[in-house]
Amino acid sequence: MATPATAISAPPPSLPALPPPFLQTLVKNPNVSAACVAGANRVLQDSVLARQAEYFSGRVSEGLSLLLPPVLKHVVFAKDKRLGLGEFIYQPPLWSLGVPDSCGYIGLEYCQIDVIPVFTKWGVCVPPECSADDIKTAIFPPITQELAERVKARCGPMNADKALFLTVEPLSAGAWAALILIALLIIFASAATILDVYDDKWNMPYLQKGRMRSVVDSFSMSRNYERLMAPPRAGPFASFDAVRTLAMGMILLGHTLYFNLTVVGITNPRESLGFYGRGFLATGPGLIANGSLLGVDTFLGLAGFLAFYIFLKELEKRLDPSPRARKPQSAVSSQQGPQDRAGTCGRGAWKVTQMALVAYLRRYLRLTPAYAVILLIFTFLAPLMSSAPPSPTGVMQESQVCQEKWWQNLLYINNILSNPYTMCYQASWFLAVVQQLFLLVPWLSALAFLRPWLGLMVGVALCVGSYVYTFQHSQAQGWRINSIDRPGFPRFFADFYAGTFTRMPTFLIGGMAAILYFKYGDRCREYWRRKSLQTPGTVRVQVWAAIGLALALLAAAIFGPYRELAFAPGKWSQTTSSSYITLAFSAWVMGLCFLCGVLAMGRGGLLKRFLELPFWAVTSRLTYSTYLVHPMVILSVISSDGGQPFHFSMLHIFNAFLGYSVLSGISAVIFFFLVEAPFGELERLLFSRLPPPSSSSTLKEKCTTEGKECGGKNEGGKEREVLVILSEASEAVEQREARGNGNSDGTQ
Repeated sequence: MATPATAISAPPPSLPALPPPFLQTLVKNPNVSAACVAGANRVLQDSVLARQAEYFSGRVSEGLSLLLPPVLKHVVFAKDKRLGLGEFIYQPPLWSLGVPDSCGYIGLEYCQIDVIPVFTKWGVCVPPECSADDIKTAIFPPITQELAERVKARCGPMNADKALFLTVEPLSAGAWAALILIALLIIFASAATILDVYDDKWNMPYLQKGRMRSVVDSFSMSRNYERLMAPPRAGPFASFDAVRTLAMGMILLGHTLYFNLTVVGITNPRESLGFYGRGFLATGPGLIANGSLLGVDTFLGLAGFLAFYIFLKELEKRLDPSPRARKPQSAVSSQQGPQDRAGTCGRGAWKVTQMALVAYLRRYLRLTPAYAVILLIFTFLAPLMSSAPPSPTGVMQESQVCQEKWWQNLLYINNILSNPYTMCYQASWFLAVVQQLFLLVPWLSALAFLRPWLGLMVGVALCVGSYVYTFQHSQAQGWRINSIDRPGFPRFFADFYAGTFTRMPTFLIGGMAAILYFKYGDRCREYWRRKSLQTPGTVRVQVWAAIGLALALLAAAIFGPYRELAFAPGKWSQTTSSSYITLAFSAWVMGLCFLCGVLAMGRGGLLKRFLELPFWAVTSRLTYSTYLVHPMVILSVISSDGGQPFHFSMLHIFNAFLGYSVLSGISAVIFFFLVEAPFGELERLLFSRLPPPSSSSTLKEKCTTEGKECGGKNEGGKEREVLVILSEASEAVEQREARGNGNSDGTQ
């Protein structure tokens, strides 16, 4: 078993005398602002106030003395050349946060200083004239510049008086706007529900039918309840609902671990992180929890598959107006040759452009309203629910960033102009990445529809280009997946994790799987059906081989980095780390493709039956709302518990995960009824050619238009009735599939 590298030949250094109290450090530092110096002098002149400020502050001066270079050499726990003087793992953590609430009682402000990684946190009581920059400036001199770049500070009054909106300060304009919007949504939903339920008792002809009534019904909670509880989709993609729900659960678990470790902090990092083959990340559950962030790649793969497949089906329907466009894909492929398709697509180039522009607009209008409401609530209302001390991380910090950068989010360019550490609403990088990758879908789909293998080759070429870029940059910048490795992990998180080009392969792998299924899906299903009748044993071997390959790829992505995560620093070479970062996320999505492909072919046994249970359909329709609200729920809870570090344990993380899941689920249901479902239905109405049928009279109207009677009086009446019903059913299924497949981003 590996042991800590504690062999140090030099004797312990003689520590200098304890530095003066932090207020005196502020006064003597020439780089501190004049206003802060004047405020510190004012406090020092009042001996009682100065003693209170020192008593209610953390032991910052003593902590700074322990970070002096002579001492740091004796607390580095690894003789690794990658670790410079500032690249340290200090044991035990230097937590000394003081008494934040008491700072407000004596008229001073509380400042919290975090040293990344968050094994070091201090809190000080300072005059209101001092800023966070003054506090950082006072810390810089005794610390190396390399470490000083990782110091974050935030100052401000305590928010205890703002908890649960019990504020003595006037609300900002943004807070009023958010409250008014929420009130209007509740009023609209209530009025629409009452009108829908008591429809027969109202005498308002202009609201009985037509577009206006459809708009009102969009906000009806009874109608939205029917949409939420609708039966699951049938067909080869029935298991997608379960995959989507489980992916959202993985993201919740990963963010529970991530936010608790980075925002709050822990008092026992050795037991939680990987140290010398011990600790939480050295166990199976720890590796699974760490790998749960692969749920985002599950969404990316689903997004690529659904977006490409839906667009390919739309191209098949619109670019070929002949009856064979309505036939199964196998029949179309057998009748339509390459030259025929080339001529069709050549004549339909402008139609493809129109379809692309409409798809871009519809996607933006479908996703953005709910997204904008969440940003508004998070920016102006979430801070009012936080009663924790000012912290460099958490709701207060992110809400201020959102006040400046909200427009980047609404344009879906926040991951380009900001990295995950500085963007508004950190989890929103995924929405930006999918929105940007969706720009490729119409054109690659059209190319694949014209020349399937050419479309696949372009997709492979883009993936290879992304792999080369990722590997080269990882080698040059030292990207690591071990959060202890600095600066390798922050660079990996900032440059790779939220990058559009680096995350492109997982999206395109799903898209290429859709192209293959579109071209060969029916043929493969028929092949397996015939083989199962002729040689069932061979089919079972093939099925289990595909499932085994899928499970091997999934397990490699999760458990593969054991030697990197279970030790500090990791045991991998830089080449191994770069190779994992380059290929692991694609391996995960490829494993899902193999698994879902087996299920789509009608195989899988108990696994297929489990993943196609009806309740998955309900939970999957809430995944987009859950993804939007869960960061705000987690950060609000964390920012309201006092901001104190906790003792890490698996039970604590499990309890936190359950609590966050329940709160996020309840919030998602409310958000679905008030925002997502109404605005999604409004987007559908905006682009629908005809209002949805409101009664069974539609069939009679169609028959009357043709001058025929529906029934037995006409010789062809029965046949025409059947044709009309089949046509309506086909259109309804297509509309439902488009809505059920949702945002094409895998989250609904």
